[in-house]
Formats: sequence, C-alpha cells, structure tokens
Amino acid sequence: MDINTRKIEGVDKSIWEEKLSLHKHLLTTIWLKEKVDHFDKEKELFIKLFEFFSLPDKGRLLEVGCGTGKIRIFLPIGIEYTGIDPLSGKVSVFNCQYGLAEEIPFEKECFDMVLIYDMLGHTYNPIKVMQEVYRVLKLGGRLYFSDEMERDRQDHLFVFEKDTILELLEQQGFKVEKFSYNIRHPLFLDLVAIK
Repeated sequence: MDINTRKIEGVDKSIWEEKLSLHKHLLTTIWLKEKVDHFDKEKELFIKLFEFFSLPDKGRLLEVGCGTGKIRIFLPIGIEYTGIDPLSGKVSVFNCQYGLAEEIPFEKECFDMVLIYDMLGHTYNPIKVMQEVYRVLKLGGRLYFSDEMERDRQDHLFVFEKDTILELLEQQGFKVEKFSYNIRHPLFLDLVAIK
C-alpha cells in the first residue's frame, strides 16, 4: 500500500517560510519566557517519554527541529547532544545549529539516535525528512518519535494519522519496535523505530 503522496509529498517552500515566520514568533514570545516551574512539569513528561523510549545512558543523539534545545536538559548526561533547527542562532541556548530537516548537515550513519519531537508537521517535505533521518542513523540506530496526530494547528503544514506515519517509516526502511498514544498526551503518537 502506497502513501497518499498528495498529502505529504511537500509544499511550496514559500508557504513553509510563512509558517516558519509564525513558528519563530511563537518561539520567541512564548517558549523563551517559560519559567522554571514549567520546566518542572515538562521534566515529568519527558522522564515518562524517555522511559518509554528506553533511552540509553550514552551515545550520539541528533534532535531534528530542536527549537530552543531545551530537551537537552532532560537527557542523561552521557548523551552527546546535537540539535538542528532553521531558527538556530535566534532562539537556541544549547548545542543547536542551523539546519533543515530535509537537508540534515551531517555525514551518513554518524548518529546512534535521532529524536523528532513535535516537528514533522512544520516541515515542507516529510518524506525527505524521514529519508534524511534514515541516512544519518547508524545501522541499528534508533529513531525516537513523538508528534501530534490528527489535529490541525495554525503553525503546521501537515496533519498526520498514525497509519500514515507507520507506512512512511516502513517505506524508508525503518522497523517500528513499539508505539503508544498515552505517554505524553492522548493526541501524541510516541514510537521507537530501528534502522
């Protein structure tokens, strides 16, 4: 069964740039004003999520679409963290650099893990994103994925269903190890896939 490519093959880059501008505004006006107590609430959520992922204590992890890079503070200290984001340098406070998810600026098979957290709907070509993620993961590497499903948001270009994501991963060569809807939020699909 093929993915309905009209739904996710890509959009005009100018539309993506408009959405990126909105997302930049949201990052700079909301996320950067978060207080420590908000991080405490998020810490509980990320601990549950990382337990579900069975995140190891060490290895090279790439976060695609890292935003501020705040997830870094919740990771085990032995994880070598790198993040990419098209807004990097404007809002990032951790080891994040400029990069597009569709054009990940690293050599093939150089990461043990890739994290996609609430960002796939922001990209202009989700198929290319998954191809790039597969390319930079080492053989046996893991994709940790957590994203909102089936809810249209103003700053998203795409709205996904679980079956579309599972099929997209399978077509790129990933083997889905496990998935759940109830780790962080009922609308978020959380999954682990292996290259």
